[in-house]
Amino acid sequence: MSVPLRVECYRFEDAEPCKISKPTTKTIRRRVIRPFSRLVTIGTISIVFSVLGLAAVGAMTLMRGFAAGADLKPIGQSSFGPLSSVVGSVHRSEGFVTVTGSVSNPGGLAASDVQAIVELVNGQNQTVQIERAMVAFGGVSAGQSSPFSVTVTDEPTAVGYRLNFRHADGRSIE
Repeated sequence: MSVPLRVECYRFEDAEPCKISKPTTKTIRRRVIRPFSRLVTIGTISIVFSVLGLAAVGAMTLMRGFAAGADLKPIGQSSFGPLSSVVGSVHRSEGFVTVTGSVSNPGGLAASDVQAIVELVNGQNQTVQIERAMVAFGGVSAGQSSPFSVTVTDEPTAVGYRLNFRHADGRSIE
């Protein structure tokens, strides 16, 4: 047979026994939740600052990209034969220059296997970097237009760019 454990304590001043009661659910909850609420608060604050910091870095990178692309100007007028070009954007960032736009063919004949050629030019009008890329759909049908995008490795001395179109085998478009 077991006897229940009886816990009594005495206060020294009045020598009366005091009972030790079981902690209530509210007390237990307070002991457990208080540390977690501090952790949640600290975690939330650190996440907010991290997101704000990343947003600031992204905005600065984006603004630098816009400013850097603006310093490349088209150099000279190039003849594209029957084709005409509209440059949509010139973007300079992360060591590359990307020229995008569309080329249209108002003439009566289709131009097949068309390449867009971008030359980066320095202050002395010398080519410092060149790259080619096929226009979308490989060619430009009569009365139609096709988009193009050419990505060139950036050259820090480049101040402008030239845009030309040729057939893939190097022939000029007539």
